[in-house]
Amino acid sequence: MRKLTVIIADDDRYVIKDLTKMIDWAKYGFRIVGTAESGEEALLLIDKFHPNLLITDIRMKGMNGLDVIDQVINKYPEMKYIIISSYNDFEYARRALQNNVADFLIKTELSPAKLINTLEKLRLTMQKEASYSYVTRIAEMDHFFQHRESSILDYETLRSIENQDYFFVAITKSRVFSNDSDSDTAYLSEVQNTTWSVLQEFCGYPIVFIQDRYVIAGLDTETLGTSLLTNLHNFFHTLTFRLMNTSMPYLFFSEDRSMNLNMYRSIFFNMKETMNFYSFFNYERTLFNTEKFHGISVLPVSQPFPFQKLIMDEEHMEEDIMAIREYLSACIKSYNIEAIDHFYKDYCAYIRILTNSQLALSSVVNAPQPEYFQKWVFNTLFDCIQLLTHGTKFSYNHYVDEAISFIKQNYSDSDLSVIDIAAHVDLSANRLGVLFKKDTGKTVNEYVNKVRVEKSIELLEKTNLKIYEISEKCGYKSSQYFSQIILQKTGKRPIDFRRVKK
Repeated sequence: MRKLTVIIADDDRYVIKDLTKMIDWAKYGFRIVGTAESGEEALLLIDKFHPNLLITDIRMKGMNGLDVIDQVINKYPEMKYIIISSYNDFEYARRALQNNVADFLIKTELSPAKLINTLEKLRLTMQKEASYSYVTRIAEMDHFFQHRESSILDYETLRSIENQDYFFVAITKSRVFSNDSDSDTAYLSEVQNTTWSVLQEFCGYPIVFIQDRYVIAGLDTETLGTSLLTNLHNFFHTLTFRLMNTSMPYLFFSEDRSMNLNMYRSIFFNMKETMNFYSFFNYERTLFNTEKFHGISVLPVSQPFPFQKLIMDEEHMEEDIMAIREYLSACIKSYNIEAIDHFYKDYCAYIRILTNSQLALSSVVNAPQPEYFQKWVFNTLFDCIQLLTHGTKFSYNHYVDEAISFIKQNYSDSDLSVIDIAAHVDLSANRLGVLFKKDTGKTVNEYVNKVRVEKSIELLEKTNLKIYEISEKCGYKSSQYFSQIILQKTGKRPIDFRRVKK
């Protein structure tokens, strides 16, 4: 449970000591972050810590407690106040209530039970208000980003943070090339909720909302404190760990500087297409500093690829490959992932039509680098031409054929190794690896993983076996690792295949 922060202000240090020791503050969801013996000192602490609650005496030397409230009530509209006083004065109480003070307590009547009762009621009120404020702010953030011509001053809950600086991070799911148009809404909501819970542990006034395929989170710089870099590092470490537990591969795009919301909106839209490119071709799968994206422009690709100009026979295969390579290279050089994704979908449809769906295509293509995607395209093109010319796919070297047959018979063995497969075909592991890569374009282990994933999907879709049973049958030592691999290779969790089945 997140602790609500408290500052206590009284010019009598013994009163402060009594209040801090009167109850177990943490037990009731509160944490004292500072004490002040004057109104001026209280103001400094409020600006430093942005507390959720100020408990203050009325009469203090210099600035009194009500004057402190007058100065900060507009600056921190979500903060609450409890007045304590030795003076049972109606005028003081009336002014306090006008300033949205939660309660007015007389020192001589104050007891642990009364203080606890006041704090518990106040906490319930703050939880309700925080929930309303959170929902309202999400709606306003969404509208603010959707309408780029709008001003932050047009939004009630955003006006108070117009000049507040944040460290922003955009979070998205790693993407694969697929003809499946499943929505990412459920995944993004899961990330949003996880991110919000982590943000509350690190800063007082966080931002989190969904924009397109991204969850955008902002950590306000003031409440991160003097240990800024340490707190940021701990935030990313905690968030990465929490998201890792969801078995969802996510990418982080961060700015290595603080900025206000207006500035980030402009930067986000300028870099979004580049970030989309990296969400497919995620070279590192780690935290990105988006400063390296500054100045990168996504250039338009004038027209879709002209598949009708491909000749598709062995004699002209190199010409076809060169035409495709030239087009894809232009798309990659211009960071135009939209054009590449359209090419992928049109290419799959083209191959299916040419071969009358006789050539089996992967349901998804996971490409950590553009070269992997191009290699898949060219291998598929080669298989298609072989099928059109000879009525069959290319026949592998007999050692490779034997190895593939052995893999398909023994993939359920979780201890199956390259050495075992090479021994079966009477070759060294290195020699088999060279032949296998030359013929299939994959390493032996990559091919084993491919067979296991394909068999897993078949069992998920066509049987009622439990997921842990399918995991064991397909050679995975744990169902958790099985889930991670299926998600990484297909973009779906094992349970999603069951949902499709229904």
